[in-house]
Amino acid sequence: MIAAHVNSRCLVAVPSMKQNFKMIFANFLQALRRFWLEAMGGVFLAFGVLFSLATAQEYRQYLTSPDRGIAFLALEGFFSGLMLIFALDSFWKARKPRQ
Repeated sequence: MIAAHVNSRCLVAVPSMKQNFKMIFANFLQALRRFWLEAMGGVFLAFGVLFSLATAQEYRQYLTSPDRGIAFLALEGFFSGLMLIFALDSFWKARKPRQ
């Protein structure tokens, strides 16, 4: 909301305090959002790599004893893919300009 300030000659629009804060801190908040997305992308990437390593280890165990079942292998593969997709999405959002 824009408050009006009455001058002796004309009516001047003065931005509200909320708009002033938005103007002052807009770049800071954009940088903070980008940092958050990149940090979370790094966390998801680390989890994706760890789950991928666990999937490879589970696959080696499955080859030696197939009676163990494929459920753990499928779950670890699913979660490693999911974490890697989350990481890519987070990095993509950090790269893309916000409108």
